[in-house]
Amino acid sequence: MRTVLKNNSEVAHIWAQQKQKEGRAGHLFFEGKSIYSYGRHFEIARFVDDDTVLFTTRSYSNTTAKHKHQVERAISHKDIFYVPQFEDHNINVSYYLQKAKDSKEKALKAIAYGDGYCDDIERYLNAGLAYVGHFKVNKTLKKEVVKLAGLLEKDKIFSNEEKETLKRRKLSNEKRIKTREDNLKIARAQAQEKYLKEIEDWKNGIIEHAPYSYSFDNPVVLRVKDDRIETSKGAQVTVKTALRLWEVIKAKQSVEGFKLDNYEAHEIKDNVLTVGCHHIPLVELERIAGLLGV
Repeated sequence: MRTVLKNNSEVAHIWAQQKQKEGRAGHLFFEGKSIYSYGRHFEIARFVDDDTVLFTTRSYSNTTAKHKHQVERAISHKDIFYVPQFEDHNINVSYYLQKAKDSKEKALKAIAYGDGYCDDIERYLNAGLAYVGHFKVNKTLKKEVVKLAGLLEKDKIFSNEEKETLKRRKLSNEKRIKTREDNLKIARAQAQEKYLKEIEDWKNGIIEHAPYSYSFDNPVVLRVKDDRIETSKGAQVTVKTALRLWEVIKAKQSVEGFKLDNYEAHEIKDNVLTVGCHHIPLVELERIAGLLGV
């Protein structure tokens, strides 16, 4: 079992599998359920059970921000709670409550884009509601979260007067909002065009690192490099292991629990293979099989 890994992305993905006790590359490392940036003073995330992860809202440096991003991508298939710390659940619930209240104040003060703050209220209260349902917390805090979430569901977070204020501001800013939305559409289209070009370059070995996809609709892409198969999310397995899996798939056998080096396959559903946070279309596997001549 390798503990010195190839890169940060591999560290994040192997930690996310929770099949190995330790591993590191550069300044990113994990020990058991926790993964760290630079040292134990900065814990990025911690598993609390197989499907639930606490993820820090703290920041430290540009490099740590990149580490956090790589870890977040590796656990995108898990239930993630973004919290200020990992020991006191009451502090985390209070954090969600305060963030929701702050967002309400910002929405009422905002000259433009108050809708965004309204969305934040919903996001924080939903997170708080899920949190108190998952962890044992102070009863008073739990009641407050449930009460505010109930008001949100009944559209009573804002008073009628406050709603009128928000409505007037929204109407006066509709042109600005439409311009922003149009600009976002253009930016997304440009980002997608750039991604499609760069992912082809990555597949062909022209560039070393796969580009980041800003769209969840883009499927995972694979490439063969030396004796390994790499994914566009930064994971890799040996060609030998991948070919064994391909034989299982061709034989129409269950892939559940199949060991792919440091990873484990889950299922094939709707012609998509799931391995951890990876959802790989079978047509992509067929493409790689063709390149390997099998």
